[in-house]
Amino acid sequence: MKTFSFESIGTKWQIDIVDQITDAKFESLKEDVFSFLKEFASIYSRFDKESLVSKISQKKGKYKFPESSINLFEVYNTLYALTDGLFTLLIGDTLNSAGYDSSYSLKPGKLQKPEGWSTIDFKYPILDVKKPVTLDFGACGKGYAIDQIVKLFKKNKIDAFLIDAGGDLYISNIKNPRIGLENPLDTKKVMGVSFVNNASICGSALNRRSWGNYSHIINPDTLESPTEIIATWVIHKKAIIADALATALFLVEPEKIASEFKFEYLILYVDFKIKKSVNFPAEIYYN
Repeated sequence: MKTFSFESIGTKWQIDIVDQITDAKFESLKEDVFSFLKEFASIYSRFDKESLVSKISQKKGKYKFPESSINLFEVYNTLYALTDGLFTLLIGDTLNSAGYDSSYSLKPGKLQKPEGWSTIDFKYPILDVKKPVTLDFGACGKGYAIDQIVKLFKKNKIDAFLIDAGGDLYISNIKNPRIGLENPLDTKKVMGVSFVNNASICGSALNRRSWGNYSHIINPDTLESPTEIIATWVIHKKAIIADALATALFLVEPEKIASEFKFEYLILYVDFKIKKSVNFPAEIYYN
């Protein structure tokens, strides 16, 4: 097995390749991964002051996006409709005003409500921006990046591997995989183990990015962060969907989005009660 770890797009990555490959191919794959993530940040990161998203936050106009962005906009558009606007790509200015800004000031000011979806109009390849607005791809950008790396590996005939992007995972043809479900109240322990293969499992927890009364998830209607749920996990064949729904479940009940997506989930509430789909593959230790 060959492994490499690195920091990119605000998180720690570890990629394990179980298939037997040459050192030269391994180095080539690493370079391809690094190149892709660098390009990703140059387009979608609101923390990169030179990115396309940063330019959109400063000036209205028409901006060209790559073909791969179609999937991202489709997911955001679909979930915006299903959640009545609670899951929104336009939450960036709200997060900035709460202190989760490009300098990580974590100093909340007066929170700004996000603009409505009509502020932007995407018809590939052009995003028509009616007024400067900060887009935030954080709810599923990491999942999207994982999927792109999966495609890269499959294209290079790599079949057995594991991608870990800050706890958001894609597992491919790993023998007897056991994925720990981190206890958000004691991150040195797990509260259970999930069994996932040839799919993605993504989680979201308020302990990871929180300050004062806020976390990285803010309800655009109430301008408050959720408090009743402390962690979610979602399993889907696509990491972009698992990542997005792990955030969406903080804002709406799973039944609200089940009409569009087939997924498995586990929700951990502040009183440590859980709600999970019937087929969520896990052993929960504390229950």
